[in-house]
Amino acid sequence: MYSSRHSIAALGACFALGAALPALATPQPTRTAVNADAPMVVRLELASGKCGEGLCRRKYVINQAGLLRITDQEGKTVDKLIAKEDLAALVEQINSTDYKALYANRTEGSCPSDSGGEDHTYTFYTARGSRMISNCAIKIDPTAQPFARFQEILSKYQPQ
Repeated sequence: MYSSRHSIAALGACFALGAALPALATPQPTRTAVNADAPMVVRLELASGKCGEGLCRRKYVINQAGLLRITDQEGKTVDKLIAKEDLAALVEQINSTDYKALYANRTEGSCPSDSGGEDHTYTFYTARGSRMISNCAIKIDPTAQPFARFQEILSKYQPQ
């Protein structure tokens, strides 16, 4: 038989354990827990050919919190956190790019997907506003900045 002293001690232990459980169950913040709603730095949308009922589409977004969100053609997303140095270098390239020069390099007006290729639509979010560049209207040089820097980041962080 338990005395009231043992019951009070057991009850106190239960309360102490119960108070500790929420702390154990609460996920601790990690380096990958970033603000997914932070303003965007760059967005790339790719579209090509037919996939079922529509175009095959993929999307890549990097936001100011350093989150790289990759969305595949089925709508599944993978989030990666990019290094602060990589984010800073990308932002620097985006803000220092001569967009007038990029816009001056026009195409013949047809999209690559019209002939089985892949359409690329970039949106760069600069300190002076957003700049959209599509290979349907602009000849994109993948070795020019900020395209090259963005591709470096995608190559480095994209899951295999």
